[in-house]
Amino acid sequence: MPRASRSWSTRHGGTHLSFHPDLPTNALANGADLVISSTHKQAGSLTQSAMIHLGDGPFADQLEPLINRAHRAVQSTSESAVLLASLDLARRALVTQPARVRRSIDFADSPRDQVRIRGRFTIASDRFHEIPGW
Repeated sequence: MPRASRSWSTRHGGTHLSFHPDLPTNALANGADLVISSTHKQAGSLTQSAMIHLGDGPFADQLEPLINRAHRAVQSTSESAVLLASLDLARRALVTQPARVRRSIDFADSPRDQVRIRGRFTIASDRFHEIPGW
């Protein structure tokens, strides 16, 4: 069963992936059955908040009842409305504010471009996602 840990990288499964054409495809689009995205790391939700995404692959029907069972076993009777709201706001911002994603890409590109210009270091690759099995 394909599995992916996306602690850095939602159904938009890479928290920020799928929200801009210049970013690699996310784990779900590449066949993962299940993705946990640490939304607080890349999308601006509050610390301790994350999302679980069930793919559409052949194992989805088998995984869904297991996920629901695990959720019932550990769910709180006093969910944090603040954490849930932060997840929703982060998701909304990604969907409705694509310019923010573009600015983040540009912000990441700037130091990489400076490294290249100065010629002191070699950047192994900006295209790891093109390597089979990556």
